[in-house]
Amino acid sequence: MENASTALKIAGGIIIAMLVLSLIVFGIRRASRYEQQKQESVEVEQLAEFNQSLLSYENDIVSGFRMISLSNLANDNNVRFSSEIDDFVPVRIYAKLINTNGQLPGWSGYNSTDDYKKIKLSTGVETREKYFNMINYVGTTANGPYYIQSNGKATDKKTQTEFKQLYFQCMDVTYDKTTGRVIQMVFDEIKKRN
Repeated sequence: MENASTALKIAGGIIIAMLVLSLIVFGIRRASRYEQQKQESVEVEQLAEFNQSLLSYENDIVSGFRMISLSNLANDNNVRFSSEIDDFVPVRIYAKLINTNGQLPGWSGYNSTDDYKKIKLSTGVETREKYFNMINYVGTTANGPYYIQSNGKATDKKTQTEFKQLYFQCMDVTYDKTTGRVIQMVFDEIKKRN
């Protein structure tokens, strides 16, 4: 009888220990799930903030000055996130100008196939017309922001003024299928109505 009593005490102790251990494991899992959800929430907020910084240009008529700002913003994000995120897809900003003859203001001898080409839209359809890669066209120099680059050198103020007086409208936005980040925006020059 004494052995049975001892066996019951041992079995009871084991059951209690298993219950306590189960509660500890349950608590740890719940806490880690909470931290994971919190981290996912932060990532969603960062994604929304990133996309919103670019999408604020989507529904407006964008002046050439704002197009330069958008291109610099995209370039800054590309530089910043390319070292922080594995498999980072850079943001591309493309623009089609009305009367360019294959030239952007201030770019003589402009013939890079990466900078002026047909592009694929978010639908997967390739454009008929060629578009300019605005990130390669716009840059920031030591002389100050928003100097349009011409073969690596800042162009004069007349060229900048000419470009800044143009108007653009967003025609297409492409999102990364994995991350949901904006990876491409396509603009067409428009004639601004008064």
